[in-house]
Amino acid sequence: HAHSSPHGTPETGPDVLNPDADWLAGWTVFTMPGEWTLEVSLPGGDGTPIDGGAIRFDVAESGRASSFVDGGERRYHLSLVEPAEPVTGQNELVISLHRAESATDFRPVEDAVIGMEPWMPSMGHGSEGNNDPEHVENGFYSGEVNFNMTGDWEIRLQISIGEMEPVEQVFELTF
Repeated sequence: HAHSSPHGTPETGPDVLNPDADWLAGWTVFTMPGEWTLEVSLPGGDGTPIDGGAIRFDVAESGRASSFVDGGERRYHLSLVEPAEPVTGQNELVISLHRAESATDFRPVEDAVIGMEPWMPSMGHGSEGNNDPEHVENGFYSGEVNFNMTGDWEIRLQISIGEMEPVEQVFELTF
Protein backbone atom coordinates (compact mmCIF):
# COMPACT_ATOMS: atom_id res chain seq x y z
CA HIS A 1 0.00 0.00 0.00
CA ALA A 2 1.14 3.55 -0.61
CA HIS A 3 -0.20 5.59 2.27
CA SER A 4 0.85 7.21 5.50
CA SER A 5 -0.76 7.77 8.89
CA PRO A 6 -1.21 10.69 11.28
CA HIS A 7 2.14 11.72 12.69
CA GLY A 8 3.95 14.61 14.30
CA THR A 9 7.56 15.59 13.96
CA PRO A 10 9.67 17.48 16.47
CA GLU A 11 9.75 21.25 16.14
CA THR A 12 13.03 22.66 14.88
CA GLY A 13 15.16 24.77 17.17
CA PRO A 14 17.44 24.45 20.16
CA ASP A 15 14.88 22.70 22.39
CA VAL A 16 14.30 19.79 19.97
CA LEU A 17 16.99 17.64 21.53
CA ASN A 18 16.17 16.61 25.07
CA PRO A 19 19.41 17.48 26.91
CA ASP A 20 18.81 14.76 29.52
CA ALA A 21 18.11 11.91 27.12
CA ASP A 22 19.73 12.88 23.79
CA TRP A 23 16.62 12.02 21.78
CA LEU A 24 14.08 13.72 19.55
CA ALA A 25 10.37 13.33 20.28
CA GLY A 26 7.71 12.65 17.67
CA TRP A 27 4.59 10.49 17.37
CA THR A 28 2.83 8.22 14.91
CA VAL A 29 -0.69 6.77 14.97
CA PHE A 30 -0.72 3.50 13.04
CA THR A 31 -4.13 3.24 11.42
CA MET A 32 -4.01 -0.49 10.74
CA PRO A 33 -1.96 -3.59 11.51
CA GLY A 34 0.70 -4.74 9.07
CA GLU A 35 4.24 -4.01 7.97
CA TRP A 36 5.15 -0.33 8.24
CA THR A 37 8.24 1.65 7.30
CA LEU A 38 9.15 4.70 9.36
CA GLU A 39 11.29 7.06 7.27
CA VAL A 40 13.51 9.24 9.41
CA SER A 41 15.25 12.49 8.57
CA LEU A 42 17.05 14.75 11.01
CA PRO A 43 17.70 18.50 10.89
CA GLY A 44 21.25 19.28 9.82
CA GLY A 45 23.25 22.16 11.25
CA ASP A 46 22.22 24.43 8.36
CA GLY A 47 18.56 23.34 8.56
CA THR A 48 18.81 20.97 5.59
CA PRO A 49 17.32 17.55 6.39
CA ILE A 50 19.72 14.65 6.74
CA ASP A 51 18.41 11.23 5.69
CA GLY A 52 18.34 9.08 8.80
CA GLY A 53 17.22 5.95 6.98
CA ALA A 54 14.16 3.77 7.32
CA ILE A 55 12.98 1.47 10.07
CA ARG A 56 10.73 -1.46 9.14
CA PHE A 57 8.54 -3.20 11.68
CA ASP A 58 5.26 -5.04 12.10
CA VAL A 59 2.29 -3.49 13.88
CA ALA A 60 -0.08 -6.00 15.50
CA GLU A 61 -3.84 -5.58 15.81
CA SER A 62 -4.49 -3.73 19.07
CA GLY A 63 -8.17 -2.77 18.92
CA ARG A 64 -7.05 0.79 19.69
CA ALA A 65 -7.49 2.28 16.20
CA SER A 66 -10.64 2.76 14.16
CA SER A 67 -11.89 4.87 11.32
CA PHE A 68 -15.23 6.22 10.19
CA VAL A 69 -16.67 8.20 7.30
CA ASP A 70 -18.98 11.18 7.63
CA GLY A 71 -21.93 11.95 5.34
CA GLY A 72 -19.63 13.85 2.98
CA GLU A 73 -17.39 10.79 2.58
CA ARG A 74 -14.50 12.30 4.57
CA ARG A 75 -12.53 9.65 6.45
CA TYR A 76 -11.52 10.13 10.08
CA HIS A 77 -8.99 8.13 12.09
CA LEU A 78 -9.54 7.69 15.82
CA SER A 79 -7.20 6.02 18.29
CA LEU A 80 -7.19 5.24 21.99
CA VAL A 81 -3.82 6.37 23.37
CA GLU A 82 -4.43 6.17 27.13
CA PRO A 83 -5.03 4.32 29.33
CA ALA A 84 -2.33 2.01 28.02
CA GLU A 85 -2.67 -0.16 31.12
CA PRO A 86 -6.05 0.54 32.75
CA VAL A 87 -6.43 0.26 36.51
CA THR A 88 -9.39 0.23 38.87
CA GLY A 89 -10.33 3.83 39.64
CA GLN A 90 -9.58 7.04 37.76
CA ASN A 91 -7.59 6.74 34.51
CA GLU A 92 -6.39 9.44 32.17
CA LEU A 93 -8.22 9.10 28.85
CA VAL A 94 -6.38 10.31 25.73
CA ILE A 95 -7.66 9.83 22.21
CA SER A 96 -6.49 11.19 18.88
CA LEU A 97 -8.72 12.26 16.01
CA HIS A 98 -7.45 13.12 12.53
CA ARG A 99 -9.15 13.67 9.16
CA ALA A 100 -7.61 12.09 6.05
CA GLU A 101 -7.31 14.73 3.34
CA SER A 102 -5.51 12.18 1.15
CA ALA A 103 -3.62 8.92 1.59
CA THR A 104 -0.64 10.85 2.96
CA ASP A 105 -2.15 14.01 4.50
CA PHE A 106 -3.85 13.80 7.92
CA ARG A 107 -5.16 16.93 9.62
CA PRO A 108 -5.85 17.18 13.34
CA VAL A 109 -9.54 17.61 14.19
CA GLU A 110 -9.66 20.32 16.82
CA ASP A 111 -13.38 21.11 16.97
CA ALA A 112 -14.98 17.77 17.80
CA VAL A 113 -17.40 17.44 20.68
CA ILE A 114 -16.89 14.02 22.26
CA GLY A 115 -19.20 12.43 24.77
CA MET A 116 -17.91 9.38 26.61
CA GLU A 117 -19.62 6.58 28.51
CA PRO A 118 -17.71 3.67 30.04
CA TRP A 119 -19.88 0.56 30.02
CA MET A 120 -19.35 -2.89 31.50
CA PRO A 121 -21.32 -5.28 29.23
CA SER A 122 -21.04 -8.36 31.47
CA MET A 123 -22.46 -6.47 34.45
CA GLY A 124 -24.87 -4.15 32.60
CA HIS A 125 -23.64 -0.89 34.18
CA GLY A 126 -21.35 2.05 33.70
CA SER A 127 -19.51 4.19 36.21
CA GLU A 128 -19.61 7.68 37.69
CA GLY A 129 -16.88 10.30 37.95
CA ASN A 130 -15.94 10.52 34.26
CA ASN A 131 -14.88 13.61 32.33
CA ASP A 132 -15.52 13.80 28.59
CA PRO A 133 -12.39 14.28 26.48
CA GLU A 134 -11.67 17.84 25.34
CA HIS A 135 -9.22 19.00 22.71
CA VAL A 136 -5.73 19.67 24.06
CA GLU A 137 -3.60 20.08 20.92
CA ASN A 138 -2.81 18.61 17.52
CA GLY A 139 -5.96 16.42 17.38
CA PHE A 140 -5.40 14.92 20.84
CA TYR A 141 -8.24 14.98 23.36
CA SER A 142 -7.91 14.36 27.10
CA GLY A 143 -10.43 13.39 29.79
CA GLU A 144 -10.89 10.94 32.65
CA VAL A 145 -12.50 7.53 32.75
CA ASN A 146 -13.39 5.70 35.96
CA PHE A 147 -13.36 1.90 36.00
CA ASN A 148 -14.93 0.88 39.31
CA MET A 149 -13.87 -2.78 39.00
CA THR A 150 -11.79 -5.06 36.83
CA GLY A 151 -13.36 -6.94 33.94
CA ASP A 152 -14.62 -6.22 30.45
CA TRP A 153 -15.25 -2.56 29.64
CA GLU A 154 -16.30 -0.55 26.62
CA ILE A 155 -15.40 3.08 26.19
CA ARG A 156 -18.34 4.36 24.15
CA LEU A 157 -17.62 7.60 22.34
CA GLN A 158 -20.23 9.84 20.71
CA ILE A 159 -18.38 12.13 18.26
CA SER A 160 -19.83 15.27 16.67
CA ILE A 161 -17.83 17.37 14.23
CA GLY A 162 -19.47 20.49 12.86
CA GLU A 163 -22.79 19.73 11.19
CA MET A 164 -22.21 15.99 10.67
CA GLU A 165 -24.49 13.42 12.27
CA PRO A 166 -22.97 12.15 15.53
CA VAL A 167 -20.94 8.95 15.15
CA GLU A 168 -20.54 6.28 17.83
CA GLN A 169 -17.22 4.50 18.20
CA VAL A 170 -16.42 1.87 20.83
CA PHE A 171 -13.10 0.70 22.25
CA GLU A 172 -13.11 -2.58 24.21
CA LEU A 173 -10.81 -3.17 27.17
CA THR A 174 -10.38 -6.11 29.53
CA PHE A 175 -8.18 -5.96 32.60
